[in-house]
Amino acid sequence: MWETLQLEPDADGAIWPHATSAAPRQSHQHAELELNLVCSGSARYLIDGSAHPLFGGTLIWLFPDQVHLLMDESPDFFMWIVVLKQRLLSRLCKLPRHAPLRSSGNPAVLASRISQARADDLDRMFRQMSHGETDGGLDWRNAALGYALLRCWNEHLAGSAAAAAPPVHPAVGRCARLLRQELDPGKLSVLAKRCGLSPSRLSRLFKQQTGISLVKYRQQLCLQRLLEQTAGKAPSNLLAAALRAGFGSYPQFHRVFKAQYGVGPGHYFHAPS
Repeated sequence: MWETLQLEPDADGAIWPHATSAAPRQSHQHAELELNLVCSGSARYLIDGSAHPLFGGTLIWLFPDQVHLLMDESPDFFMWIVVLKQRLLSRLCKLPRHAPLRSSGNPAVLASRISQARADDLDRMFRQMSHGETDGGLDWRNAALGYALLRCWNEHLAGSAAAAAPPVHPAVGRCARLLRQELDPGKLSVLAKRCGLSPSRLSRLFKQQTGISLVKYRQQLCLQRLLEQTAGKAPSNLLAAALRAGFGSYPQFHRVFKAQYGVGPGHYFHAPS
């Protein structure tokens, strides 16, 4: 899902805190470079079909071409999200050491681990920026974003490389693409044949390499389609919406939805805001 972030036209980006919540998650991408600093807890990003672990002290950079989905957040998970417009990168990232930030196409996932002391320093900086304790207006916020960008990149280069997700098997990558692109790519036996593996081997490899079962991944995509179609509003016919999203029946949809969000779809869509 391509997401258009609601940023001030003259702002070079934005920053906000993110803590664990029961709000629905959707895989998405956007035109801005995204930086995340994980301060506590653990979670995983599913990025273009590969799973990437997140722990305290993780710095991870997400590029416009990288479709990402945040999953499996622990109760104490907390991170800062910083999004930076391309014009800021063009203005500040001109040295050879900044070349990875100017990557286009489909860059590798960039992630590193920094010490707790350095993570705490960045946390304090982000809190000051977020709370506007020395806010002098838009010029100050843009200058602060530029400083945060360069400082975080220096910390990234000085930190240790985070464990990279192993390259996915071509069949796993093809399977993930088929599930994202097609509403009904077929039952497991059909899907496995299209990917060139046996059903059991495809299921086993998919779970090993993405960290999520093929069935759960497919269910996540169906939930995502449903939320995109409804834009968070109650549909006139929940069954029809569920079938359009790829679910096979209403009982299956209800079971998956309640397991994911803790309440049934009827309660979720009709609860008072």
